[in-house]
Amino acid sequence: MFDLFGILHSRLTESYRPGHSKASNWRSTPLWDADPQASVQASLVQLLSFAHRQRQPLAPLISGLAEEQRGVSRRRLRRLAMRLEQGMPLVDALEQTPGVLSDESVLTLRLGVQSGTLPAAFAALAGEDPSSRVHFSYRIRQALAYAAGLTLAFGFVGTFILVLIAPTFQKMLEEFGMAPVTVWQFSSLMTVTSYLSHYLPLFIALGVLLGILIWLTRPIRIFQRTWAARLLATVAQRRAAHMLQMFALVTDAGRPLPSVLSTLARYHFDRYIRSRLLFARNEVEQGAEPWESLASAQLLSPEECRAISSLEPSQSRSWLMRRLADWKLVQADRVASMIVACLHPLVVIAFGLVVLWIATAFIGMLSFMISSLA
Repeated sequence: MFDLFGILHSRLTESYRPGHSKASNWRSTPLWDADPQASVQASLVQLLSFAHRQRQPLAPLISGLAEEQRGVSRRRLRRLAMRLEQGMPLVDALEQTPGVLSDESVLTLRLGVQSGTLPAAFAALAGEDPSSRVHFSYRIRQALAYAAGLTLAFGFVGTFILVLIAPTFQKMLEEFGMAPVTVWQFSSLMTVTSYLSHYLPLFIALGVLLGILIWLTRPIRIFQRTWAARLLATVAQRRAAHMLQMFALVTDAGRPLPSVLSTLARYHFDRYIRSRLLFARNEVEQGAEPWESLASAQLLSPEECRAISSLEPSQSRSWLMRRLADWKLVQADRVASMIVACLHPLVVIAFGLVVLWIATAFIGMLSFMISSLA
């Protein structure tokens, strides 16, 4: 069963792997966690959709998917399968297993359960293309790996300078009776390297503690659920696009918008947006028009709300909401692409400035020694 399942899983994810080569895919299960997180999540969505249509038990299928993964993906899928075996409802199990699906996907399924549109929610999630998310995450990881490699290389170079070259220069200056403080570049280099070498054990200990703290508290996840939509315009735009997609989903099923607002105000993963949805829901309960309340809560622009509310047939409204959501996602992807494209140049410039500083320090010292001896 697992061999067949591995083939199906590799077929689902092979188009999402950057740099994937069929010639190198000689085994279905890699020795490391090779699949990007978005690819694993896409496979899980397809599996959940299939099990829902065919009314198959989820726990054995998810356990099989877990055997095809490594690392954190396997642990998350095993925890999800264990919770399902214990009788926990699917959406509750997904919410208590962070990272196994994206927050947006879990919220869509929660809305599908609450509004009775779960088949449509599965169909919408199964039709999504995660290739853009895989591309962005791959380029970000590539830039971070490049920065980590350069940091390691500069650590060796700095150690070499501090242990061998700098003492030799100092000895030469002492023999000729020269004061190195007159060359401020070299003096600053020696000060910094001496400071780093003196406190290196402390820096290592702090780095280990910081890594443990990050692993335990998941600050990136906390930031995404609390401050990301407030500080980053692209995140706020993506959240608004996802909200429009959910509105279109329930509008197609003929569900009233106030009930959707009530569900989202209770279950939305973003605290900032949840508070605004709660404000909009309270306005609706006091007799306000739903789209006006969304504009008052600054979840959508007044122009967007007026355009949507001006259309009477539900099909027209859902079509416009999906078009607005697609437009917002395109704009957010464009900005994200520009930011990701700047990562590598920024890393190169930062380390280039360090190289320039070191080169200037030694060239200045050599020039000072030559001019003094001449």
